[in-house]
Amino acid sequence: MVNKNLLVIFNPVSGKNSGDLDLIQSTLDDANKTYDLLKTKNEKSVEKYLKNHRDTYDVILVAGGDGTISQTIDAMIHYDIKASMCIYPKGSTNEFALALGITKDSLHNLANNTQEPLKIDIGAYNDNHSFIYSMTFGNFTHITYKTPQQLKNIFGHIAYWLYGIFTFYFLKIRTYDMKVTCDDEVYEGQFVFGGISNSNSLGTVIQLPEVSFNDGEFELMLIRKPKKHKDFRNLLLSLVMKQYDNELFIQTKGKDIRFESKREYSWNKDGEFAGRLNSLHVCVRKDYLTLYR
Repeated sequence: MVNKNLLVIFNPVSGKNSGDLDLIQSTLDDANKTYDLLKTKNEKSVEKYLKNHRDTYDVILVAGGDGTISQTIDAMIHYDIKASMCIYPKGSTNEFALALGITKDSLHNLANNTQEPLKIDIGAYNDNHSFIYSMTFGNFTHITYKTPQQLKNIFGHIAYWLYGIFTFYFLKIRTYDMKVTCDDEVYEGQFVFGGISNSNSLGTVIQLPEVSFNDGEFELMLIRKPKKHKDFRNLLLSLVMKQYDNELFIQTKGKDIRFESKREYSWNKDGEFAGRLNSLHVCVRKDYLTLYR
């Protein structure tokens, strides 16, 4: 990364370690790297900054969790910014970085010009929006953005499970009437969960087998509504054991995926609330982003 313009995006809220910024700056300074620093103040900070610096940077170092990474890539796609990205995992959970095997060593690799480039697919939905690793609806999907930040900072990933178990047992399980088209296959009915993933996890509670991040296809999982008490028990057992080989689960993959419903339902994008939608059309942008690790 010799003589390339570098932007450091730092989220001061996410994660536990208050010394991360000092480490990042000292590492880059020791390597004689010049850079600009953006400390995010809210979820619009990245978008506003990159809107006015579309052609300024060759590399963007994101120090934060999945939400900060997603906001950055969203802005990059929206403003057609071709910069490469380096991730310094800092959030309470880092599903995306974890799935890609990215650690805090990425900072030293970037500083020492020993980084490994990796092309990954990005999901585009409803024409002008994007996601990096998952879009989900249904039960459990609210967990990532409703779990209190203090709980996430203290317990990390287990905080989602604690909050999820609480809501699962004390709140009513909802059902969602959907028509889902994955390439040429159609699935209709009542579902309790559904989502698309370019990672090995969905909604923090569902673990998928090893997946490819640049095969031009995304994983699709749907969970049908349990009709009997034993179905409900089997659903819980499957989630705990991470085995989804019963009739309640639908697993496939595709390049073009549509969700249609008569009602508007809440969606989760990369661990953040994505709004209420009654139609979602997802296409895969193959090899869209270059990551350094």
